[in-house]
Amino acid sequence: MARHENMPNHPECPARLHNIMAMIKRDFPDIPIEDVFPIAEENLLLAHPQSYIDHILDSAPYDDEWSMIDADTGMNEYSYHAALLSAGASVQAVQAVMNGDTQTALTLSRPPGHHAEYDTAMGFCFFANAFIAARTSGVKTLIIDFDVHHGNGTEDLVKRRVNN
Repeated sequence: MARHENMPNHPECPARLHNIMAMIKRDFPDIPIEDVFPIAEENLLLAHPQSYIDHILDSAPYDDEWSMIDADTGMNEYSYHAALLSAGASVQAVQAVMNGDTQTALTLSRPPGHHAEYDTAMGFCFFANAFIAARTSGVKTLIIDFDVHHGNGTEDLVKRRVNN
């Protein structure tokens, strides 16, 4: 996830992840840090149509280039894999709690997901991580978004999929 670059000099950058991880290791050395694995691509279908997933994959550039999905959402050659890891981390965290392996879990992942709508990437987000993780839990789930502005993607998906 640290190799994903939205675009040069963008505020959603690898340094955010590195700085938070350094603080956690320094101030909370006993907190276990788990490896994460990419989400199974079929689980992306819990939130997004195949055509959208294909579009994101096909938009990935090669050789240190950037492509723009919208005005705020760029990607480099590592972004698609990073987005799979980010969504996978969310699913793993929920599953760890559901399985009783832990009582709490926190994911530090990027790219984020709360602006990714059903078939639209935006706001630095490709896939709806929290929504997908909630759908894999098998129970009714409350998603609390505590960013400085609302998670329009999560809202879009809840409205579209609430009865599915």
